[in-house]
Amino acid sequence: MVSVFSAAGNVGKTSLALGVSSICSFTGLSVFYLNLEQFQSTSIFFNDNTQYSFSDIIYFAKEKDKNLVTKIPVICSREIDSGVHYFSQTNNVFDIKEMLPEDIDFIVSAIKDCGYYDLVMIDMDSQLNENTMKLFEKSDEILYVITKEENCLHKTKLFVDSIDLLSKSYQNKASLKNKIKYIANKVSQQALLSDKFCFEQELMSQILYDSDFPSLNNLSKFNGEPEMILNSYKDIAGRYIKHNMEGTV
Repeated sequence: MVSVFSAAGNVGKTSLALGVSSICSFTGLSVFYLNLEQFQSTSIFFNDNTQYSFSDIIYFAKEKDKNLVTKIPVICSREIDSGVHYFSQTNNVFDIKEMLPEDIDFIVSAIKDCGYYDLVMIDMDSQLNENTMKLFEKSDEILYVITKEENCLHKTKLFVDSIDLLSKSYQNKASLKNKIKYIANKVSQQALLSDKFCFEQELMSQILYDSDFPSLNNLSKFNGEPEMILNSYKDIAGRYIKHNMEGTV
């Protein structure tokens, strides 16, 4: 169960989640893509082909429908080309805001407990709240996408500084920190100002990059060659494919 998060928007988060999901599905893994953004873009990438929407799933969660575990493989949608399973986007943007941590726990647990999926990829909203912390708790790994844009650097520093405070209720704070893998998305070719460069160096000193997770080259703006983008997807997806083949988490 992998969550994709960033405190800033427009960093390539959804592109990463969808790209990795599709590649893993193409290689034979059973994959579920769960979009929990308030303003969802699911219908742009996938063609809705079911009568149920994510609004229905939220309703089932609030009703604590114990049959949701068995319903999921039947009522979810399946993308024809990639084979990725997903929920059609909500009927309105307010439904996501009505979700409570226990609703998220219920839905994510149902997807996991149905026993059908090798990989659950969760596309998260950029807010840091109780719902976010619940998703962090439920996730095996958290992919945090970062760019060199000043806005992203600033918000990421706030995130790094705040994660200790917000994780006090989490049973194992060290484990939570170890779940977070920071991925550099090199979308900006702008020259760095001296003060911005110093700020970035200060931030990077607080972040330990995982060598298993390479930088994403021009992922969200698609300025680079398609091969570079595809190779970045493959490198990250390959980690989950390998884990599945070895039977490890």
